[in-house]
Amino acid sequence: MHHRDDNDPYSTAIVEDLLQSQSEWKNINDIIRLTFKALTDVVKSQGESIREIEKQLSTRASKNELHSGLALKANINDISRTIAEIAANLDTKITYEDSQVLLKDYVLKADMQYLLSNKIDVDEMKQLLEKQQAGEFKGEMQNMKHKIEELQTQISKKFQQVPSMKDFSQLSQHVELKANLQEMNELLETKASKHQVQQAVNKKISKQELDQILQNYSSLEDLQPIIQNLDQKASLDQIDKIASILEVKVDRQDFSILINSLQNKAETHQLEVIKEQQQELKNVVESRLQDNNSIMIEMKQQVDGVTKQLNKKADNKEFDKYMQSINSLQGELDGYSQRFNKFSQEIISDLDRLRNEILESKQFTSEQMQTTIMKSTHLSEKLTEELYNLSENIKQMDDDKREELDDLKKIVNNLRLQKKDIQQKVDQMQEYLDEFKSDQVFKQLQRQVQQMNKEISEVKAKQLSYEDEQHIQVQIEQQLQRRVNEIKKTGSNQDGVKNIKQEVSQIVTKKISSFEQQLNQLEINLKQRVLYQDFEELKNIIQKLCIDQDERAYQKDLTKHIQLTKYTLDLIQKDMMLKAGIQDMITILDTKANIPEINQAFEAIHNDLQTKVSADDLSNYLKSQNQIYESLCQENIVARFQWRSGETQNHLIPWEYEVINTLPENFVWEKGKSSILIVAPGVYHIAYAFFSKEKQTVSVLINGENIATLDQKKKSSEYTGLNAQDFIVLPNRARLQVSYSGGKGGRVPQFKETVKTNSYIQVINVTFQYQFNFNYDSSFSVRKLKWQCKHRNDIK
Repeated sequence: MHHRDDNDPYSTAIVEDLLQSQSEWKNINDIIRLTFKALTDVVKSQGESIREIEKQLSTRASKNELHSGLALKANINDISRTIAEIAANLDTKITYEDSQVLLKDYVLKADMQYLLSNKIDVDEMKQLLEKQQAGEFKGEMQNMKHKIEELQTQISKKFQQVPSMKDFSQLSQHVELKANLQEMNELLETKASKHQVQQAVNKKISKQELDQILQNYSSLEDLQPIIQNLDQKASLDQIDKIASILEVKVDRQDFSILINSLQNKAETHQLEVIKEQQQELKNVVESRLQDNNSIMIEMKQQVDGVTKQLNKKADNKEFDKYMQSINSLQGELDGYSQRFNKFSQEIISDLDRLRNEILESKQFTSEQMQTTIMKSTHLSEKLTEELYNLSENIKQMDDDKREELDDLKKIVNNLRLQKKDIQQKVDQMQEYLDEFKSDQVFKQLQRQVQQMNKEISEVKAKQLSYEDEQHIQVQIEQQLQRRVNEIKKTGSNQDGVKNIKQEVSQIVTKKISSFEQQLNQLEINLKQRVLYQDFEELKNIIQKLCIDQDERAYQKDLTKHIQLTKYTLDLIQKDMMLKAGIQDMITILDTKANIPEINQAFEAIHNDLQTKVSADDLSNYLKSQNQIYESLCQENIVARFQWRSGETQNHLIPWEYEVINTLPENFVWEKGKSSILIVAPGVYHIAYAFFSKEKQTVSVLINGENIATLDQKKKSSEYTGLNAQDFIVLPNRARLQVSYSGGKGGRVPQFKETVKTNSYIQVINVTFQYQFNFNYDSSFSVRKLKWQCKHRNDIK
């Protein structure tokens, strides 16, 4: 038995009192009474269940709070994704059995601590490594400085051994005195070859034949009286005249007879005529001799000029001396080139050695870093029992270290590129200086070649003069031969002819001897001259000297190269100083998270995951919550209206306030209007309550038709009022009105509530929600309910 409470909205005391009274049920069938009794029992049980639900709802969260709380939680996708990641990570992890097998190989923590207690401290190890690195670095720097000083001393010594500019200037002066190659070739092309000279000599008579020919001729002494007689003889014209006259005369025999007869007889005018003829012949011969003497003097002058010019030239011995000096200079230059090549090779080897030492030092430091890293990883492997759970972190650390090593490699490559750039700059400077040198040497050689061309042109001119002399000699021989032939034709004065022949033979012998001397002198001079092969060899030697001279380096270039190497070494040292050392790496590693910290983080994560709900539980909870939401949404189709003024419109209540309306499209209300439009057809649960000090009568109208009337016959208490609830079937677009007659509202609220159900009715086990609101004014509410029943009847 529950305690009776008149203020309880879910109380069925009034209905029970009505059912217990016998007077009011006399004219009513028992079935109706039983029906109401069953209905009150159902309402009573439902009221108790609703009361319990309301008590539980006070402790439950609201819909907004639930949504906000769920928004903060992870959804199914996030949880499934994290679960998939955890499953993937678990697949990659080692199993428990394998971990137990591996743990058997490791030492215990107590043993490890005992072993570590006997080891050196990390700080002491760092100090020792720092001291060792500082000492090694200082030693390397001292060695580098010592090597650089040695290189400077060697370079200075080798530069002292390099020939000075004076030696090169003297050599250039000697070379300038020589002939130009092009002009020498042109002159040699104009000269006759050895074969041609031999052919010309073979065509000439030999010395023996010339002696035999000259023996047949008279000497110069024999020719002198003839020449003197010729001075007294007539000229060729006169002889021609005489010959023409003699042709008219008698022959020689007759003339000899006449001469014999007339030896002691001679006329003076004939003698004078003969003297005049002799004088004329003498004048002609003298003029001819003067012409011949002038020609001979000119030829002698030309020969003397040629000999003087040839004497000015260097003989074969001097040329050999110059060749020896050139060869010695070439040998010295070869020695210098070899020394310079050795020196450059030594410098390159020293640079390579320095580079290798730097690389070895870097490798040593990297190896030390790797050893320290391996030691630290080994210690971490021994100290931890969950090494494989932290494999990703260790991989990340390894990747960081690899990136640092890659950075070091990039730095080394950059240094190599800088070295290549420096070497290219040095090569460019050396090429520029070589071009400058080659230009100077080329100018000197050009001057020498020009001088040689001048000498060759002089030799050509002398050769032409010699050919002119030969041509003149041939002309003289032709003239003499012509004169002899003319004398032979005349047939007279045989003695004079002999004398003339002797004189001519003497002159010819002298000329031939002088020409032989000149030819011998020319042959000697030609022998003393340089052959074409020797000239080509000299040309090749000069080209080699130019190439060797181009390959040489000046002191400025070498000093610049040394300065560049020093600058690069300084840059390398600066870069090495800027790089992180072992101490820096140790400090960086100290700042990193160690294995216990990572284990703690993983434990915290595991603890958080244990407090979280699983995916299956969350999905089940969400499904149940969705079902609750669906049921609540279906049951919460309700509308509640209030009447507070107590004034009516033609005994109809104007509903002034809309307290709640979950479906305004279905429950259409206008303020101050007496009717409420219900759009959707169906079964509705209507509840209403009126409170007043006076008696009151309430009628419910549907589309103007009275469907229920409630009359308060007597006023039992001021705390109770006129209330009722009923289930009604409404058509489409039904208009609901309430007629009221009685006093105004009192202290207790009045309610009116309507609830819509589906198009079927449940007679037994009816479940519905019932709401009311305390207010001192009358109210009216309509609610939509869902009927659940075992037997349903369609309602039209």
